[in-house]
Amino acid sequence: MSSIETHHFTIEENRSGGGILRGAVSRVLDYRKRFLERKEDDLVLSSSVLLKAVAESEKEFLEFGSGLRLIYGRAAELSKTSSSLVSLTEGRRLSGLTERLRDFLDKNGDLGSESRQGTEALQGILDKTTQIGRHLESFRDVVRTLRVLCNFIKIESIRFGQGENGFHALAEDVGILAKGIEEKSSPVISQSNSLAALAMENLSRIVNFQQSVQDKGKHIAQSVMADLESLGALQNASTQRLGMINASWEEITESIGEIVSSLQFHDITRQRIEHVSEALKRLCHKSTHPEDEAGTGFIALLPGKVKGRRNREELRDGCALQRAQLLHTEQELESAVERIRKGLRSISKRIGEISLQARGGTEDAGFAGTSFFSGLEKEIVGLTAAVNEHAAINKEIASAVEQVADAVSKMEGFLKDIVKIGIEMKTIALNAAIHAAHVGEHGMVLGVLAEHIHALSVDTSNRIESIGRDLHSIFEKAGDLRNCTALVSQKRAEVELQMVEELKRELPLLKELSLDAKAMAERIEKEGEAVAVETRDRAESLRFQEQIIQSIDELVMQIEKECMRIDKVPLGKGEGNPSGEKGSIQSLEENYTMQRERDVHQSMLGTRDKSERSSLPPPESEETKAREKEDGEALGENVELF
Repeated sequence: MSSIETHHFTIEENRSGGGILRGAVSRVLDYRKRFLERKEDDLVLSSSVLLKAVAESEKEFLEFGSGLRLIYGRAAELSKTSSSLVSLTEGRRLSGLTERLRDFLDKNGDLGSESRQGTEALQGILDKTTQIGRHLESFRDVVRTLRVLCNFIKIESIRFGQGENGFHALAEDVGILAKGIEEKSSPVISQSNSLAALAMENLSRIVNFQQSVQDKGKHIAQSVMADLESLGALQNASTQRLGMINASWEEITESIGEIVSSLQFHDITRQRIEHVSEALKRLCHKSTHPEDEAGTGFIALLPGKVKGRRNREELRDGCALQRAQLLHTEQELESAVERIRKGLRSISKRIGEISLQARGGTEDAGFAGTSFFSGLEKEIVGLTAAVNEHAAINKEIASAVEQVADAVSKMEGFLKDIVKIGIEMKTIALNAAIHAAHVGEHGMVLGVLAEHIHALSVDTSNRIESIGRDLHSIFEKAGDLRNCTALVSQKRAEVELQMVEELKRELPLLKELSLDAKAMAERIEKEGEAVAVETRDRAESLRFQEQIIQSIDELVMQIEKECMRIDKVPLGKGEGNPSGEKGSIQSLEENYTMQRERDVHQSMLGTRDKSERSSLPPPESEETKAREKEDGEALGENVELF
């Protein structure tokens, strides 16, 4: 009943006739009798039923709270799993592997530079060998010239007679020198030609290797590098997406925790109902009854068996106050339950959205499919083949370079012989000049021959010096080539083998990491959907408050009926609006433990006109709404306290 009709009877109205007066008195006595015979425990009984409903709902409420805590635990676990997934896909292993592969390519570039140094050394050997070959070919002319000179010397020696044995000996020396040069230069010429051919062959092999195999291996390595960088980009995108999902899970976990912590409203409701029940027991009990025929109030047996007079308004306002407290409690209970229900629905919806994000990010979480890793594996197989081919060719080149170096070393003996030939040529030229001087003018021809021998010795000496310089250069370049090739082969083999082995070792780990991340993302998605459904079901199954609200409504109706009975007590003249003694009602405020109760109490006592006392002040005043808003903001958008 929303309002209480108040009926006022005055004695002045009945002075017009004794019958009317007797009728009024009779009605008062009849009402007093019925008031005394009323079920005076109705209010107390109804309040007891209400308390019982609150107590009985506690088990269901605790089960609801326990369910929320389970949801909170599952959400917290999902948040941890999501965080672990982010850590798993952060890419430290992948970025490290990519950096090492880049370093491998840089080292390969350096080794290419060293390989070019070997090529330059081999080209130098080829050039110097070609020059030596030309010098050695010129020795054939020297031999022919020496033989012609030998014959001329013999002829001139015969012309001068047998006494000139010196010229005869000179001729023999020239002949022996020519024969020695021919014998010693021929094999060296052959060696030089072989060395030139060998150098040319190996030079061509190295150049072809650099242009094919090395480029092929480098291309494959760069392709692997590009794939790993692409893999890193996918991984970064996955990490960002999963990071946002993880942040959302953290927010959801916090929101659920706040709802769990706000479940104190059930205890608040119980306390307020207990306060109402205690107040009703004090206001309306068996010892409270109307005064005699002329009375306008109620007689109550106060503590200590002392009779006291209670003003009608005092009793009625006390009942109306408890009615207001109950209605306010009911409204706040419904409001709190609805806020929690809305909060859980919002959380369920948010979890559903995250699950969709997780579903879209499942492939991202794996950051690469099986086909990607299969392609990468094929590239590594190709890189392995290139490395093996590289190593085999390096071994062949090293062996060929060793042959070149050995061939060069065999020419060291020729260098000593050729130096001796130069010395012998100079000696013969000197002897020829001496013999020509002894003969005098008669030996003019021998003098000319001696000059030719001297000029030939000078030319031969120059050629020998050039050959010597070229041979020394070849020896140095051969040593550099041997060291460079051995160093390059060793370094290249070590670096390439190390890189290939690391790729072989890391790729299965990356593949396993990808599969683990994908499985973890799928688990988060599946568990998230389950938590969303359970959260929504919890929100829709929130029913424990219904019996409490029904019992509150029944007690409110009982209070309204009691107020109607109280209103029927007649008033004396001048007592239409008695001030009422508020002492006992004000004392009720001492029992309150919540500010909301005090607000309702003060509103009933002084903030409204007496004509409005029977109606309930709006439970949610502006001040109350502001306070609730502050409470809600403190807990987040999904939760409000009450």
